[in-house]
Amino acid sequence: MSMVEEQARIVSIDGEGIWIEARRQSACGRCAVRSGCGHGLLDSYFRGPSVHLYLAPDRAPAGLAAGDIVRVGIDERALLQASLRVYALPLAGFISGAVFGAYLGGGDAGAALAAFVGLALGLFGARSLGGAQGLEAPLILGRLGVGAEETARPVTVL
Repeated sequence: MSMVEEQARIVSIDGEGIWIEARRQSACGRCAVRSGCGHGLLDSYFRGPSVHLYLAPDRAPAGLAAGDIVRVGIDERALLQASLRVYALPLAGFISGAVFGAYLGGGDAGAALAAFVGLALGLFGARSLGGAQGLEAPLILGRLGVGAEETARPVTVL
């Protein structure tokens, strides 16, 4: 099973579970031209907000403490399936609606109206299928060290 990995910091541990914090990252950390790109420049000045997750104790190895920097992984296949439900289904509904509206001969207004009806149906379908709800919780794969602020970019393992 391949996993998508990210670095995170353990914020606190209690009897019920573990709070971890990961910074949202853009793809700029892996791009070869990040120094000459406007988006890369903005990313270096305006770091994304942190994401806080609460994990059950069975999702982590023993011996971790608050402040530890850890590797967190999530199943790549499950992440892809959830992404398809959340993004592709509404997009497919939008495009299908536009094509159907144009086919019925409603002109541009009919195609636009049918596109938005298709988008609404796609969003409803994504919600009905659970969106990202069925996604298994991340797993703490190991401890990288004790540190204040993490400086390394996330690592994706294929």
